[in-house]
Amino acid sequence: MKRLWRMVLVAGLLLMLTAVGLHIWWLHSAPQDERRSFVWPGGGSGSSSRPITVDLAPDLAAAGVSVVGGGSGEEVEGQVFLRIDKPHLLIALATSKASLDDSSLAYTLFDREGTAIGTGRVRLDGPLTPAQPRDVTIRDARLYETQRVVIQRPSDQ
Repeated sequence: MKRLWRMVLVAGLLLMLTAVGLHIWWLHSAPQDERRSFVWPGGGSGSSSRPITVDLAPDLAAAGVSVVGGGSGEEVEGQVFLRIDKPHLLIALATSKASLDDSSLAYTLFDREGTAIGTGRVRLDGPLTPAQPRDVTIRDARLYETQRVVIQRPSDQ
């Protein structure tokens, strides 16, 4: 009988350690555009949509590109004890001069202290012309810490 209890105890302990390991792996294997967390059912949301300043690099501003709108938001997927937050920032770009034929643009995220916390690229679905403004969407989990975004041409390094 003691042997059976020991086997049950060891099996339960192994099962619990496996569950903890899988949970830690799940949290740390998230793609760049989402943040994963462990939550208690009915615990609510801890995120907020605050304004994020969008600036253009000087060369884009000189080319007549301007930010004409946009806003931030998030998608939230919830399961029992698991939560996936996918923040995004929509930016509407327009140009008043010649068209911008770049296929993608780069962005740099800055926190409240002005420190760069991340970079990435967004694709344009066509050329940016005076008659056709374009929307770009930045999907990055670091948007939660972001105070300012700078849009620039990608540097081919």
